[in-house]
Amino acid sequence: MDNTVSLLKQCDYQGVKLLKHSIEKLLRPINLPEVRGKKVLIKPNLLKPREVLATTEPVFLAAVVEIFCSKGATIMIADSPAFGSAEGVAQKNGHLQYLKHRGLKIQSLKDAKRVNLPSGVRIGLSRYALECDFIVNVPRLKAHCQFGITGSVKNLYGCVVGMRKALAHFLHGENHHLFGQIIADIPKVLPPVLTIFDGILSMSATGPSGGIPKKTGFIGASMDPFSMDTAVYELVGARPEEIPLWSISRELGERGAFIENIDFPLLKPEELRPIDFTFPRKLKSMSFNPIRLLKGRAKSLIRRIFP
Repeated sequence: MDNTVSLLKQCDYQGVKLLKHSIEKLLRPINLPEVRGKKVLIKPNLLKPREVLATTEPVFLAAVVEIFCSKGATIMIADSPAFGSAEGVAQKNGHLQYLKHRGLKIQSLKDAKRVNLPSGVRIGLSRYALECDFIVNVPRLKAHCQFGITGSVKNLYGCVVGMRKALAHFLHGENHHLFGQIIADIPKVLPPVLTIFDGILSMSATGPSGGIPKKTGFIGASMDPFSMDTAVYELVGARPEEIPLWSISRELGERGAFIENIDFPLLKPEELRPIDFTFPRKLKSMSFNPIRLLKGRAKSLIRRIFP
C-alpha cells in the first residue's frame, strides 16, 4: 500500500474550473493507475437531504467528476445514504445541477453481495463497488458523535447496501472493537481506492449531521484511506485514544495508521495548522436502538410509496 498523502491549502471552493486545477495539482505526487476506458466508481458522502454540510460539497464532487471524465474513465457516481435515495439526496442538496451537462446521474449503491471480511463477519457490499476497476472516495471532514471524526475509511462503509449498515450497527455495535474492525476491513475487499478529501469547509463539534460549519482550508489525497485519515487526525490535534477507528486500525497493524510511515510530498499536517475544528470527546454507543432501526425502515418504505 502506498502511504503517500498529498496535502494543500485550499481556503474556498472557487468554482469547478479553479477547484479542478487545485485538485489536479494535489494529485501530481500520487501514483494513479491508468483509468482510460476503466469503470470508475466515484463515491461521495450523501448522508441525507436538505443538509449540504452533511454531504460532500456539490462543487467539490463536480470538480472530481470533471477530472476523471477528462481521463477517459467510464464513470458511475453512487452512494448508499442513511436517509432516502442517493438521487433524492443529490437533487435536494444541489449536486445534480453540476452534472447535467455531462449527462451523468447519481445512483444508489444496490445489488448486495455478501462478502466475508477478515474479521469473520459477512456483510452485504454493493456489486457496483466490488466489480468496478477503481474507486474514487470523496469524503468531507466531519465530527462524529460515535467515532469522533469521520473521514476516508468511514466513508467507504457507505458501500454497504441500504439498511444493512444500520443492521450491522444493531448487531455488532455493542462490541466497539469488532464493529471498528468491520469498518476497517471494508477497504481491504474493495478494488483500489483513491481518496480525495474535502477539508475546505468542515462539520465541527458534532456529526455526522447537525454540526457547526468551520473553515478548515485544506484538501488531501492518498491511495491509502488509513494514511489519509491519520494525516487528518494529526492535523486537527486528535490522539489515537480519542478516535476509536484510529486506535483499532493501529491495533490491527495498519501501516497508514502510524504517522511515521506516511510520506508528505507537498505540505505536512503541521504546516496547515492552526485548524479551527473540534470533535466530541464523549462518544455515543455505536449500537443502534432496534426501534430506531424499524423507524428508519418504515420511513424508507413510505418514501418509496409516496415519493
